[in-house]
Amino acid sequence: MCLCLQRQGECLAYNGRGNVYSDKGDNDNAFKDFNEAIKLDPKFALAYSNRGLVYRDKGDNDNAFKDFNEAIKLDPKLALAYSNRGLIYRDKGDNDNALKDFNEAIKLDPKYAYAYNRGLVYLGKGDNDNALKDFNEAIKLAPKLANAYHTRGLLYKKMGDQEKAIADFQTALLYCGAGTLSCELPQNRLNILQKK
Repeated sequence: MCLCLQRQGECLAYNGRGNVYSDKGDNDNAFKDFNEAIKLDPKFALAYSNRGLVYRDKGDNDNAFKDFNEAIKLDPKLALAYSNRGLIYRDKGDNDNALKDFNEAIKLDPKYAYAYNRGLVYLGKGDNDNALKDFNEAIKLAPKLANAYHTRGLLYKKMGDQEKAIADFQTALLYCGAGTLSCELPQNRLNILQKK
């Protein structure tokens, strides 16, 4: 964890508060807190991975990628960092490296629900069976994970099962946290399906 015991509490506090800000969509304050945690301990891998997510949310995939690489360098067993870097690879259209990173994250921590974002890669490749398995596993591991319902809803929509898609988008809205992007996307999809 943190470099010295006197500062460990501070490192963890800044990182924790940064996560709260990030969850609320306050990327500027999240970024400040993750920077402070890294300043206190330049070897705090988790803070790099968390800051990388803020960069990704801001659309800065290059700096996000750098932070995820640094987190993996500092802690090669941090499943979160592999999963997050897998998202960047996927965003760039590099499905092979995305799959490698998601697979590594799952190997390191099979109970880490976000690693099953691997289903997005399968979805993009048209492998609906494996995509469905991954989205179902994410929901099994984290039954209130809005993103898993949203992505599974996308799969059902693609498969032509409008009823299941609507149900998943509605469930995503129950767990998304009002006013966040994780609410906006399923709401938009739901609106489109219900107009048909």
